[in-house]
Parts: sequence; C-alpha cells; structure tokens
Amino acid sequence: MNDTPGLARPKKKQTDAQGKPTLTKDTGLNTTKATKKEKPHRTTVNLPYSIYKELRRNWAETSTPIYRQLLEAWELITDHGADYQPADATYNTDELTRTTTVYIPKDTLKAMQKIRSKHGASIADQLISSWAQQTGWRG
Repeated sequence: MNDTPGLARPKKKQTDAQGKPTLTKDTGLNTTKATKKEKPHRTTVNLPYSIYKELRRNWAETSTPIYRQLLEAWELITDHGADYQPADATYNTDELTRTTTVYIPKDTLKAMQKIRSKHGASIADQLISSWAQQTGWRG
C-alpha cells in the first residue's frame, strides 16, 4: 500500500469468488440514465382542509398514503387517462388548504399533461375531482 503521509489508500473493490465485481446496493438516489427515467415526478398539491382531513382518516384506516389514494382514484375514474370527463368543482376553493407531496409515475404524468392541455384541468384539480367522484364526497 501507499505509505506516503497525507494520501488516502485506494479503496478495495468488492469481488465475488470468481473475481468479478459485485453489484452495489441501489439506494434509489443514483441519477444514472436508467434510474432517472424510472424516477417518479414529485409535485405538490394544495388540498382543501376538509378533503385533507378525510384523506388522513382513510390513511389511518387503510394504511394507504394520501398520494396513493389520489393516484388510485385518478386511474380508476379516468381509466388511466383514456377517458377524462371534466367535473365541476365539488369543493370550496376559498377553504384553508394543506400542501401535500404527490409522487407521480412518468407514464401517468404524461397522461395528466395531455388532459391538462386538452381540458385545461391542472394536475391538482384532476387528482382532487377524481378522488371526490370515486368516493362520492361532497364538501
């Protein structure tokens, strides 16, 4: 090894029994081209407090996170983006809001963006109205 003071020793590469390099654990933080394509899009959604409260209650009962509840409702109502019908706002837009983070898979995001360009409904409005339609929620 290198005994020169001030220089670090080179790292030993991990190898298996045949001398081939072993794969390292993927933490999901790597930004290689393969993982970057599969990384979900992160966005924030301002939810009216009454809807947020209902989603939190559902989360406590079913252990399904808020973002997953919203995405599942959107996929069910819109048939994965194939059939979106704009709905009237069924919630009070003047109500106090809570911000939550939603992780949207890339293919779902593209479908949502197509709907936004065609109908003018923002991603947040699509998620909220789909959830309200699925649950029959009236604010």
